[in-house]
Amino acid sequence: MSRANLLRVYLDIDGTILYYPSDESGSEELDFQFVCDGLEAFLHFVSEHCEPYWLSLRSRLGRTAALEERLFPHLPAIASTIPAAYWETTKSEAFDPGVPFVWFDDDPEPRDEQWLEQHGLISSLVRVDHEQTDKPKQMLNVVKQRLAMHQT
Repeated sequence: MSRANLLRVYLDIDGTILYYPSDESGSEELDFQFVCDGLEAFLHFVSEHCEPYWLSLRSRLGRTAALEERLFPHLPAIASTIPAAYWETTKSEAFDPGVPFVWFDDDPEPRDEQWLEQHGLISSLVRVDHEQTDKPKQMLNVVKQRLAMHQT
């Protein structure tokens, strides 16, 4: 399958690949969040089999400087190879409705959900629980299912 036909995977950061501990403790370096269990395996898989993008307030306008400075030092090295999606006002600006994608986010904006509804793509959004510690394992299962559907 050519790179142009790969399933796109959009990844929010805060509350998605990171989690908020329920006891309010945490590391200041990650804004009181922890890195989710299984993240490295998940990022390796989507980097090899999909076209992943960061889709986060931390990477708005396709910028990665904040990621490089504050986030990547705490993540597996593969994280720095994933580009940031470009968007200005709403995250849905990053989506091409003609290209299959899955978007993982813990708290999507209503405007983005409305855009997905209008384009018949609401099933592309996968909400994750911001306190769950092993989200990447479940996200990996979703990606594998979507890949199987996309390749048929």
